[in-house]
Amino acid sequence: MKEQLIQIIKAAGEILKEGFYGEKETTFKGKKDLVTQYDLAVEIYLKEQFRQHFNRFTIIAEESDNHNVKFGDSIIIDPIDGTTNFVNGIVHCAISVGVYRSGEPFIGVVYNPILNQLYYAEVGQGAYLNGQKITVNGDEELMTALMTTGFPYSSATDSDDLAFVIKTLERILPQCQDVRRLGFCDYDIPSNSGYQ
Repeated sequence: MKEQLIQIIKAAGEILKEGFYGEKETTFKGKKDLVTQYDLAVEIYLKEQFRQHFNRFTIIAEESDNHNVKFGDSIIIDPIDGTTNFVNGIVHCAISVGVYRSGEPFIGVVYNPILNQLYYAEVGQGAYLNGQKITVNGDEELMTALMTTGFPYSSATDSDDLAFVIKTLERILPQCQDVRRLGFCDYDIPSNSGYQ
């Protein structure tokens, strides 16, 4: 399944790449939450291919109505994670797909065709970047750790959420090497990984 899954995702990456360098039609699904025609095009392509090749799995996709979809043996799709970066020409954006069996994680794939980076992990098999095994680094000291985080879209409209973000940063920033915010949660963990 993994090889076929990756092949389909890489093909969908051509749609993302075309959009990254092309004209985008942007709409808002929230005060700050963007969506483009390429989010929709990638999602449609993935859904069609996954239904054809993995028909025993239900499909849950970010831009779709998922109310009547049963979660269990499921494929979860974020067609473009980091859409705001994508719209603004920032290379940190990717297709993100998770596969669940009986409601438990099984395979995850994150593909950034702009940087030609394909991350995947399979339960019990470790994590890989472009076929090379990766692991977290061995640093156990918080002061030498480079942290990554994200901010909730709700911080634009919810003062409690905004206050939580500011208070948390105020507490953690003096205790670590520094904090990065890539605007792209799929890369927050890999960017802190060591390659071995």
